[in-house]
Amino acid sequence: MKKLLWTTFSLVLGLSLALFFIGLTAPSAQAAIHQAGGVDPEPEINLPRTGTGETPEAILATLEPAWTSPTSDFTNQLAWGDYDQDGDLDLLVGNSGENRLYQNDGNPTTPTLTEVDTLVCQNPASDTTQSIDWGDYDMDGDLDIVIGNSNNRNCVLQNNNGSFDLAWLADVILDTRSVAFAGWEYNNEFNMYLAVGNGSEPTNVYRFEGGTFDLWWTETTVYATNVVAWGDYDNDGDPDLVLGNFGQPNRLYRNDLNTLTYLTDLPGTLNTRDLAWGDMNGDGYLDLAQGNGQSLGNSNTARVYCNSGSPAFTFSECWESAEAVSTFNVAWGDYEGDGDLDLALSSEENGTTRIYQNNGAMLGATPIWDADDDTANSRAVSWADWNGDGDLEFVIGYFGGATLLYENTAGVFQSTSFGPDTYDARSAAWGDYDSDGDFDLAVGNSSSAPSLVYENTNGTLALAFSAPFAENTRSVAWGDYDGDGDLDLALGNGAAGTGQANRLYRNDGGTLVNSLSFFDPFPSNTYAVAWGDFDGDGDLDLALAGLGASGRAHQVWRNDAGKFTLIEAGFNTGAPVAWSDFDRDGDLDLLTGAQLWRNEGASANAPPAMPAALNHSASGNRVTFAWNAASDDHTPSPGLSYRLRVETASLPPGATPLSLTTVQRSTRTHLDLPDGIYYWTVQTLDSAEVGSSWAPETRIVLSPDADADGLPDVWELCHALNPSASADATVDSDGDGISNVDEFIANTDARDPASLLTILAV
Repeated sequence: MKKLLWTTFSLVLGLSLALFFIGLTAPSAQAAIHQAGGVDPEPEINLPRTGTGETPEAILATLEPAWTSPTSDFTNQLAWGDYDQDGDLDLLVGNSGENRLYQNDGNPTTPTLTEVDTLVCQNPASDTTQSIDWGDYDMDGDLDIVIGNSNNRNCVLQNNNGSFDLAWLADVILDTRSVAFAGWEYNNEFNMYLAVGNGSEPTNVYRFEGGTFDLWWTETTVYATNVVAWGDYDNDGDPDLVLGNFGQPNRLYRNDLNTLTYLTDLPGTLNTRDLAWGDMNGDGYLDLAQGNGQSLGNSNTARVYCNSGSPAFTFSECWESAEAVSTFNVAWGDYEGDGDLDLALSSEENGTTRIYQNNGAMLGATPIWDADDDTANSRAVSWADWNGDGDLEFVIGYFGGATLLYENTAGVFQSTSFGPDTYDARSAAWGDYDSDGDFDLAVGNSSSAPSLVYENTNGTLALAFSAPFAENTRSVAWGDYDGDGDLDLALGNGAAGTGQANRLYRNDGGTLVNSLSFFDPFPSNTYAVAWGDFDGDGDLDLALAGLGASGRAHQVWRNDAGKFTLIEAGFNTGAPVAWSDFDRDGDLDLLTGAQLWRNEGASANAPPAMPAALNHSASGNRVTFAWNAASDDHTPSPGLSYRLRVETASLPPGATPLSLTTVQRSTRTHLDLPDGIYYWTVQTLDSAEVGSSWAPETRIVLSPDADADGLPDVWELCHALNPSASADATVDSDGDGISNVDEFIANTDARDPASLLTILAV
């Protein structure tokens, strides 16, 4: 019999040494880490976006709320990031108290943000979060979180397949005001770094190495630092650091790879609250926006300091707002899509949240739009393309109010609906239960409401299933326990006293029915459920975690060909529960509450076969992807899933890079992609989510050929050629003896003579 060996690890030490997810690292992940904060979706170092065809003067900035958070919090910061790797941006809200994570459903018509987690370092009563940031500190391909607390310990939470576990807790209590991730290579070794700006202690930078964060650099002088911001001001390929100080000069440090070297004080001694790097004037060098607060009732204007560029790299004031308003947060973003960066600023109660439009190389002195929120206290502003329509939406976080999101349609902001009613929702999970290629939504409701499933039909969610019992559901999880190719649904139920029975609903061709193969005789106030193939036989076993005095708070049920047997129970350690191979021995171990159970004696689950016969076709910009069904030694072919990855290879100047990963049951799907050159690949996942090797990458070219020379326009733009001149097809641009058109056919770089076609075998 498979046994789980009980091993106790502290959440500070154990999770920082091992933690629990074998990530799949996309090729773009390491390069993206060089940006401040790891994968920065806004970003503060912003790339121009594709134009709308309208001039800035023709765009009227009319804004209406598109989404309002269901809770009013004391919000200090916002951060967008694709934590679940589904290709759309999710929202992290940093509050005094519980921080909240809102998951984006990716619906292209009416996208929805749903709260899926509350995140703290220790507990909501003691955590006063001032700053948050996303970053892939462990370089496993998914985004982790750092939380900076004022007068409490800071921490890093590791992303383990979409759930977050404590990976590092600071040794000392600091008055932290700002945190930021960055990464760079030194001596052929790439490491992640964490900058921590403190209000009454020195600013520190920690390096992640050997499974923990160690102090790497410190500013020995104590400044009243409100913000730390990474940015490559000198274009040498590594991020430099600026400190924004309150009532003291802001300080710039050059990154010399093995240390940070003080360079200069920036002009002006103001009450700095926030800084953001961005190329305002389009000269290729990062400028610096400065948001200033107030002292003794007097507010400072906002400023921008322009970077002179090489060789001097001096900064001088080049813009000042007309209004002297106390500002908490600043953010660059090209909201109207004309290729230059606009600036958003939050405010205290003496002013409004506002946007300044960039008219080519300079911001207007007065706002083009404000939120009419002068009675509120906005602490955070952020830009992101949350609905994937190619333009930036705008979100405002309030201290003592709900978070608001404004939808942007080609520079005009319009409202959209929030989504389906969820009663007293405690858990939500996406899964393609009807096998039609899109994600449906399961919602676990507490109190007197039943759990619900909403079917996704062409981007619209409609109620498809209501559980026959209202059982105080605290957790829901999709999993194909019977290997028939469709997703079944587990519900973890709980209530005061002895609790209520947990349920398993079998999916029979899109109809959910109460499964007789699973009977829970031990109601135990369950708070979490998790699927995982702990015995390596190719089918999913079920773990449950909860609270209660019954002695059955935690249970593990072994799945034997669709029949469940209780094999472990009675270890009361508290929720949550999560499977992962922490010791990398090929089988799944179990985390329950603050204890780790090591799995011993299992044979590793062999990975499934790699997908074969990849092919794609395009109709306009809609690309259809297809491949042959794979096989596995345990999971039947209909029960296999596939992870599709599509990434930018080349884009014309000004276009936005793309990198997305989706998981689906079918062997055929489609995506709408802008003109560009892409690579795509796919891997097989068995029912225990063990992945095959990735299939060889395939190139996609989406572009017209205006001069009919055999070179797509987008390829010519990427290689500095003229899409209207057919003669450049036969030119040898890099002097390697190969014409441009042959370089395109061979998929080599026409600008690099060392880029040659290599024949590996004949």
